[in-house]
Amino acid sequence: MPHNWRELGQPAKARRRTLQAPQRSLLILVVQLELARQLLLHIAGYRRLVVRIVQHTVENSV
Repeated sequence: MPHNWRELGQPAKARRRTLQAPQRSLLILVVQLELARQLLLHIAGYRRLVVRIVQHTVENSV
């Protein structure tokens, strides 16, 4: 069912595409947020690793 009168004259495929556009952009946003979250987790993991290595080398050099 079309949401507004403008969509009435459009074929079903075009109407479906216009309805999916906001959902698609929301999906892209969610994917980008998930990728950013994973990247931050990796960075945090690498930071912990570097801190551990530095502590280890400092303890062994004394």
